[in-house]
Amino acid sequence: MFRPAFYSIIVAATVLAGASQAQTASQFAPAGKETAVTYADLDLSREAGAQILIQRMRAAAAKVCGPAPDLRQMEMHRVYVACVNDTLQRSVASVNAPVVTSLYQGLATTLARD
Repeated sequence: MFRPAFYSIIVAATVLAGASQAQTASQFAPAGKETAVTYADLDLSREAGAQILIQRMRAAAAKVCGPAPDLRQMEMHRVYVACVNDTLQRSVASVNAPVVTSLYQGLATTLARD
């Protein structure tokens, strides 16, 4: 089975309702900004490898969407978090590894309940 040595995370600017929100979103997610996440060293059929990949992808998404705004800037922080979450979700789907997808869905469900 062929497995690429890296995966690129691509963030497209999200269009939000309202001009000021769209400007804020583009500040965090410039169209075409990307970073590579290597995972050739991981066994994605095992939970440990899947967890490491998700951590790497989350860090890459934060880098691409960042820098993170101050928590007191609530609207900008909300847009930043949405960018990271959307990027991570699309990245997990693109890898197309059942263990990674299952683990991510479990984590996302747990975080949504908290």
